[in-house]
Amino acid sequence: MGDAASWQKERASYAHLLWLATQAGYRVADWTPDIDGVDATLRDGGLMVDLQLKCTMRPRVVDGDYAFDLDVATYNKLRDPLRSAPGYLALMVIDPDVEKWIVHDPQGVMSR
Repeated sequence: MGDAASWQKERASYAHLLWLATQAGYRVADWTPDIDGVDATLRDGGLMVDLQLKCTMRPRVVDGDYAFDLDVATYNKLRDPLRSAPGYLALMVIDPDVEKWIVHDPQGVMSR
């Protein structure tokens, strides 16, 4: 099938967030479109965290860590000191081959 389109990467990162949040017992709010630089908010009681979700197939590594070039406007929104909830960039690194993202068989489903 080849490399994933931008919308496929966007939906994959959101689907992965839903799996993790559900397992942890967090509620998720989806902000579409993400006008404020926030794709989703995780909530646990009164505690909230805003997330800007990004997904890449070819991560850039700097000094052994992943680095991601976020546009300045979104970066400034995430670090705004007047935010009501902390804002974070969540980077998902996926295989370029869409067929490897999910494997399902009679034994179960595995997400990579």
